[in-house]
Amino acid sequence: HKCGRWGGRSSVGAVARRVGGVLLGFVCSPGQSGLVFLAVSGPDRTLVVQRVSQARLHCPRFRVLDIGAAMNPWTKDVIDAVADRSPEAVEDCFDGQLDSHFAAECCTGQPGRFVLYREPANATCFGEEFSPLRCCDDGLPKRLLRFRLDVTRESTWEPLLLYVASHGKFDYVVTSHILEDLSHPMTLLSMLPRIAHAGFVSVPSKYSELRRGVEGLYRGHMHHRWIFTVQDRILVAIPKLPFLETEPTFDPVSERSALPDMSFEWRGDLPFRVLNDDFMGPTPKAISDLFFGVFNTRDDCDHVAEQGGGPPVA
Repeated sequence: HKCGRWGGRSSVGAVARRVGGVLLGFVCSPGQSGLVFLAVSGPDRTLVVQRVSQARLHCPRFRVLDIGAAMNPWTKDVIDAVADRSPEAVEDCFDGQLDSHFAAECCTGQPGRFVLYREPANATCFGEEFSPLRCCDDGLPKRLLRFRLDVTRESTWEPLLLYVASHGKFDYVVTSHILEDLSHPMTLLSMLPRIAHAGFVSVPSKYSELRRGVEGLYRGHMHHRWIFTVQDRILVAIPKLPFLETEPTFDPVSERSALPDMSFEWRGDLPFRVLNDDFMGPTPKAISDLFFGVFNTRDDCDHVAEQGGGPPVA
């Protein structure tokens, strides 16, 4: 995989130091605004979880929200809240009995103790899915905040926006592989800076979405409606129109199929635009020219993919 900051080449060591420090830098102190880190890589999320865990150690009141976590809750060990159409799919620990004596005993146990036996016989506090990091916060059982919403309907955001108005923005919001599925991802993109100070976004890379054979003979994933890339540090949303299936001009873009994921971190503001202001016209040739222009122009993702070296960030 490849990863790096915008502009200039870096040694592997320099990239690693920046990757390790960028999250803590913008969570605990002011700094650069906008898209601050970009990566095209494989789908491993381990380092992201580790960095959020580090931030929680440095900033004890660090609060994390995951939007769309129900399908793949890889953030379960480090989140405080989930927003989803089915938020209950991300379970609380201790079978939901967070006020029980058993849960309290588990979270006040000695550090490093992984299994604790209590009544009923052979009941265990923690396991592979329910770790101490996930289940306990400052020696107390942790209860997830849940917000039920349809991210494309602005009216359903009201409970979350009211919570933010009363308690302040979340420190960090994770939005992983949801934008490409939506009929109108611009609603979600506009909301993110309203509910959090910073965040992590991941989507399939343009290389993956234009490759045939991911699922079948067609390009990318059948249910994805959008392709995303980054140009001049601005996220660009490109509608996945049917004519892409029959146009071989875009085949070379898919040659970097070993880089299926695009991810970035933003802080303060999340700049984005839709290709041609979401107007597909006025003629078939004009539409073709738009797509040829965006996919045949070297952009920030291409620059990062060409850098080489560096540890995975997403």
